[in-house]
This record gives sequence, C-alpha cells and structure tokens, in this order.
Amino acid sequence: CQPVDSLQFCLSKGLAAPVGALVLGTKPFIERARWIRQRIGGGMRQAGHMAAAGIVALDEMLPRLKEDHANAIRLHAGLAAIDDRLVARRAALTNIVHINLGATGRRAAQVAQSLSAHNIRIKVINEDTGRMVTHWGIEEEDIDVALAGFRRVLI
Repeated sequence: CQPVDSLQFCLSKGLAAPVGALVLGTKPFIERARWIRQRIGGGMRQAGHMAAAGIVALDEMLPRLKEDHANAIRLHAGLAAIDDRLVARRAALTNIVHINLGATGRRAAQVAQSLSAHNIRIKVINEDTGRMVTHWGIEEEDIDVALAGFRRVLI
C-alpha cells in the first residue's frame, strides 16, 4: 500500500465481521474523514461491541484468509475440469470465483435455481455470469459438494 495516500477496506467481507470498515491514511486525512463522517450522520454511540468484532476479524480471521484462497483455487480448478469454458484460464487470485455459465448454453439464473435445489448458492451477476465466494464457514468438503452439484446440473 506504500504508493497510495489512503486505503479503505471492509471487515465484513472475507473477514466475517458483522459490520465495519477501516480507513487508513495520513493524520490530516483521517481528521478530515472523521469531520465529514460526523457531518453526514456517520457517528455512533456505544459502538464498542462492533469494534470488538472488527478486532476479532483482524486478529483471528485475517490469518486464515489463505484457506479461503486455497478453496477458491480448488473451486476454480474443479470447475475447469468440468468444462474449461466455465472459468478464466488463470486461477482465482482472491476468494471470488467468476463463472461463465453462458459458455455452457445455459443462463446463470437457470443454473443458480438448479444448484439451489442441491443447497448450493451462486450469485447471478448477469444472464451469463455467476460468482461464488469462499469464506469462513466454507470448508474443502463444501467445495467438493459444490463441484458435485455443478456436475449434476451441467453434465
């Protein structure tokens, strides 16, 4: 992050906090950001319990992100083995796997509905594309279940 002046990241995405985000920057930048936040109603009283969840996210969830990324790579490779048109040639770089369902001749909503019958969720992005996200609570076995579901639905 050295070449940037400021940075914001969410604690509720891959870090499993119920709410929260961090803004980083120089002292003058943070002072200005706090001033603006207060003016637009962003102040909260008694927010310590939410801050505690953020601390847990940083202390306990951050070190395990490598598991999410490994599961995303596993999902990506498994989807490519089913049909190499489903995913980009390069492996997933984050815990998000974009899936090109249009390449199979199916619409994303149709595939999502079929997968839902097997308790597998996929986010529909547009008529041809869906995405899946690995996170805390998703284990290697869940990736195997998801891939088995894709096999049943697509083959």
